[in-house]
Amino acid sequence: TMNFRVVLLRVFVVLFLAVAEEFALAASVTGGPNLNAETKLPLFTSKLNALPDDVLDGLLLDAWVHDGIAKAGLGLKHSKLPTNWFPLGKGERKPRFASEVAIKLLQEMDIPGDIMTQHNIKGAEWWFQVRGKGDSIDFHYDKDEAVASNEMRLSLPALGSVTYLTPFGAPTVVFNQTSVDGNVNSPVLPEEGGVFYPVFNKHITFHGNLMHGVLNDLTLDNPPKGESRITFLVNWWGTVPKPPNCKQLSVEHSALFIDASGSIAKRKLEWNKWISNDLTTIAVGDEENRIDDEEDDLPMIRYLLPPKEPYWMKFPVPEIADDFLVGWKGTSMLGGVDELDLFNGDSINRVFASQKPKIFLFYDNDKHVVDPLRVIFMKAIRPFYEDFLAFTAEKKVTLDAMEQLGVDEHSLPAVCIHDTVTDKKYLMRGMFSEKKTRVFVTDFWNGLLTPSTK
Repeated sequence: TMNFRVVLLRVFVVLFLAVAEEFALAASVTGGPNLNAETKLPLFTSKLNALPDDVLDGLLLDAWVHDGIAKAGLGLKHSKLPTNWFPLGKGERKPRFASEVAIKLLQEMDIPGDIMTQHNIKGAEWWFQVRGKGDSIDFHYDKDEAVASNEMRLSLPALGSVTYLTPFGAPTVVFNQTSVDGNVNSPVLPEEGGVFYPVFNKHITFHGNLMHGVLNDLTLDNPPKGESRITFLVNWWGTVPKPPNCKQLSVEHSALFIDASGSIAKRKLEWNKWISNDLTTIAVGDEENRIDDEEDDLPMIRYLLPPKEPYWMKFPVPEIADDFLVGWKGTSMLGGVDELDLFNGDSINRVFASQKPKIFLFYDNDKHVVDPLRVIFMKAIRPFYEDFLAFTAEKKVTLDAMEQLGVDEHSLPAVCIHDTVTDKKYLMRGMFSEKKTRVFVTDFWNGLLTPSTK
């Protein structure tokens, strides 16, 4: 007799696929630079001495005003923090305080003259981050949070930017990775990235549809006690983000900023003393010149990409705070393997997001240390990343899948391939190892495996 849970799971999957297919047709990802523009926006830029001293002083005052407003809480969905909107072109007003003055000066630096028109820029979303010296910021896409929460789709800015108001803390890391459909990143594994260390009055830009975060494991300094990592964030948008997450300041909140730095609004909106800062290239260029797995002296840095899936990358941590353009190949960048959980709808969604064959590594948390297993598994399947959807799967939340695939819990860790188009299943026999797994996967693609009888 078939296990009742298996029958229930199959019914759920059939219903889920019908709903998921309709949702996939409606889902979309918009944003990033206008690809048809005559003037292309660089993937990354960095500039020193970005703003005048008086504007910087005012921004630091504004940062604490914004921090107080944000921490007061506005009841936004998923506890999101509010951001502010400054219109450009139609509806534009004169700057009233330091943050708005800075936006106008940065506009002339980032999207001057006709470039703003070419990329259909409607205005600037702005906010501050006031963080402890050791705080990371999870990797993410900047997006219209109201659209993401209410419409379940991704609307992304044309261009993102960060201005560092203190020289402390971890670098901003930006990967050449964007979202295809809200579920899948392209490329699956980052191949290039920009690493930008905080330097006072440095301003960086990057395409607004790129994955980015702040990685504490790459911090160089040990700042004085009580110092914060303070940044001024401005996203340039080709659409107008929707309220309530992003909106123009209320009269009450505007008064707080004017009281803090309103005197700055009297200055001339001119500044041409910024200096372009070239990124230092590390192992970028032809494939053979990238960082690779032979460079064992480089540390392997662990980080998380949404939805909190572990990745590892090799990176030569520098001695000085600078900006770096980094390239990876082979097993110097590992990841793209989701954690399967049959009790989680988002996890099941990722299983059925593609007709690609699925490869699973099943393990038991009570008996195995999972990160070393993941690294071995990722190294073994690295040449086939674009060909599979890969998952690690803990026994307690995947027992039904194990039964369907013919995996015995006493044989864990175990590797299994499921071709969901033909419904054929292939179970790797014997001891789990990197070499054995690579041979197993290669044999699958060469048609040399015999399906299991389950």
